[in-house]
Amino acid sequence: MGFHHILSTCKLAQSDVDQFIIFVSKHGIQKLTLDMENEENYMLPNRIFTCATLTHLKLSRCFFRLPDGTRFPNLISLQLEHSKIIGHRVLEDDLNLPMLETLELRFCVDVDSVNLVSPKLDNLSIVSNYTTTFYYFTVNPIFAIIKHLCLNGTSLEKLGSVRVPNRLRWQLNLQSLKICDFKISVESISCVFCLLRSSPNLHEIEIHEVVKVEETLKDSAKLLSYLSMEEDRGE
Repeated sequence: MGFHHILSTCKLAQSDVDQFIIFVSKHGIQKLTLDMENEENYMLPNRIFTCATLTHLKLSRCFFRLPDGTRFPNLISLQLEHSKIIGHRVLEDDLNLPMLETLELRFCVDVDSVNLVSPKLDNLSIVSNYTTTFYYFTVNPIFAIIKHLCLNGTSLEKLGSVRVPNRLRWQLNLQSLKICDFKISVESISCVFCLLRSSPNLHEIEIHEVVKVEETLKDSAKLLSYLSMEEDRGE
């Protein structure tokens, strides 16, 4: 059983959508899509966090708080777009998703720094998150277990917003790495090298839509010098 609510032209009050959530949570809903395509972000009611039957959840333009002990026991897939956690404490809020296999974060704030308890998580996609850095790869347990990672060019830029390490403090379990909208620069390439060095089990890498930006041409000497140094390392 699935429920899809996409609001584009008409505008519903918060209370109206709350009634939808209450209704579907009482009727064994398994798949829920909530896309609030308007100027106001919708505050997700706590009732959704007690819906044990959910297996697939997609939220767009939603704000929400994580109640203590938040747990979706049967959720397999979670997609969050343009969403934000309110009152979030970095890596102190726990989100228990014991059956989760796929997590997609698109244009979200603070969601990636939640202490996610998901021992079965295999697939992680991060597109243009505002806070993701290599710091979270080191301290957030989800990055140690995922097997398939997808990033876009902007996400790589965010990873490199602070000093990029030569390799991470612990090894990743990545088997495949996919990068979309890749923009050539010393910073982005150094981020990719860091991921490669930290992923001994990696056997598949895809890079799509390589874009040469103006800065690449301006910094071509810097880029060539960096690549030459990497080649000399023999790594």
